[in-house]
Amino acid sequence: MQLRTLVPRWISSSARLQLSDAPGRVALRSDAVALRHAGRVPAPPFLYSPVHVSPTKRSGQHFPFRLGGMQVPFGASAMASVMNALSYAGPATHSSNAYTCVAMLKKATGWADRRLAKLTGLDEAADCVVNQPTYVVDRHTFASMVARIYDTSMPNESLMDVVTGARITRTLTMHATALWDPTTSSRVLLAPNVLERTYRYSLDQSQWCKWVNMHAGLYGVILSAAPFLWKPDGGLDVFIERLLLADALVDACMDTLTAKDLSSVEWLRSHGPRVSVRSLIDYVGVGEPIDENQNTHVPDNPSRDGIEEFARFIIHGGHLPRLVEDEANVPSAHECANPDVWTMRVG
Repeated sequence: MQLRTLVPRWISSSARLQLSDAPGRVALRSDAVALRHAGRVPAPPFLYSPVHVSPTKRSGQHFPFRLGGMQVPFGASAMASVMNALSYAGPATHSSNAYTCVAMLKKATGWADRRLAKLTGLDEAADCVVNQPTYVVDRHTFASMVARIYDTSMPNESLMDVVTGARITRTLTMHATALWDPTTSSRVLLAPNVLERTYRYSLDQSQWCKWVNMHAGLYGVILSAAPFLWKPDGGLDVFIERLLLADALVDACMDTLTAKDLSSVEWLRSHGPRVSVRSLIDYVGVGEPIDENQNTHVPDNPSRDGIEEFARFIIHGGHLPRLVEDEANVPSAHECANPDVWTMRVG
């Protein structure tokens, strides 16, 4: 019998599996119906973390959009609900494969937690991330969460803002494997995509789950230590620059992993999927499909050149604690191209 991941279920059709309730817990959010029955969220599902946002409340996150003479609250979250109604919660697979993937992601969380402080040098932020919950979700829950983050970080002021939010939500839902939710301080692991990438790229599933966990955890450490990287005082351009810097810092930390940490690390670097902030910007900007086998480059913006080299300088030189200490330490475009100038400025 062919199994399909019908809305809104991927692994379980009638229950929510809570793997643990302790700090640092890993929870599986795979069935929105069960969550509604438990009285946790209204229909349609708006749960993406231990807290939820009521669709009737507006705090500058939606703008009135007139349709047939009627005002309708419209935003990325509403678009995500529409997308969820028209898509599966994950790829078709046998339930045993799905459960195995979830179990490996849970186990890999502990592996990543033990190495976060060592890779970053940010002990306090690493402890904060370790003690926060980690959620394993399907695509529907993930899409709702991403849309909510977008509506919170980038209030919608025009129809094009909503379209951009919808495209970002759709792209991340289809291509991302994990992310750090800075608004709720939690790691979110997208189990269906993790499993799908395992087969597509012929990856060792256990090693791949560790890689995904580590990547999300590093994002958590860096963004927790430097909240100004994800909520800067500035417009969209400043927001993108800060995300590009955070993305490059995470990649530089991942580059310090060796075969002693992860036996197949070179295979993962060479053959694993790669979806970066740069590739997301390219997709949203020009509408081309993301190529997960290539590191794409955002053209015609000199201020973004040299960010990767600067990030490697910061990580390998042990300067990350100084960088995240104050927003004034964020490098300029000139300092990204000339790290020594940044060192002289911050001391």
